[in-house]
Amino acid sequence: MAPKEKKSRPVGRPPATATRKRILNAAEKLFAERGFDGVTVRQITAEAGVDTALAHHHFGSKRDLFARVLLRRAEAHMEERDAAMARCIAAAGGKPGLRDVILAYVQPYLERARSSDKGWRTYFKLLAKTNTSPEWAPEVFSGQFDPFVRRFIDALKLAVPGVPEERYYWAYHYLSGALVLTFADTGRLDRLSGGVCSSADFEKGFL
Repeated sequence: MAPKEKKSRPVGRPPATATRKRILNAAEKLFAERGFDGVTVRQITAEAGVDTALAHHHFGSKRDLFARVLLRRAEAHMEERDAAMARCIAAAGGKPGLRDVILAYVQPYLERARSSDKGWRTYFKLLAKTNTSPEWAPEVFSGQFDPFVRRFIDALKLAVPGVPEERYYWAYHYLSGALVLTFADTGRLDRLSGGVCSSADFEKGFL
């Protein structure tokens, strides 16, 4: 019995994985710039250079596509942050300093943001927008990000024991807020400083 011939892909048509990546990259860029409500699927596919039907084929609705964009980088990012926090605590023998705990929280952001993959900066800008959304924040952050945040708060308790419980949560809240504003890259810092500072050069703020 002769083996079945493999069906060849039509000439000129990119593989499905490449098409999905182009759509996701375009969606990430436009959602980060304009938010969920400011972008249409047609605009995303025009940016990606593909037919609109392909976005629906691969991802379903615009809401499903937005969720996929938000979660695409989340797992790798959170694994990296978990590892950084674990190293921090282990290196200090279970008694880390406050500065080291905060650096373990922030450093993975900085390393990703200055990597050769410029999409990470776009992704962090998108997270900043989503983090302040009553609609999306609970849905996305509770499952993907909150477990790490609880470990961070536990690390704060190791670094600064004996503080009233609510203070640890407020400390996280204000630190998280600072990161959100930083990665949102609104340009306000540029205007306030008269050009002395650039909100895009956020790494200077952590030195």
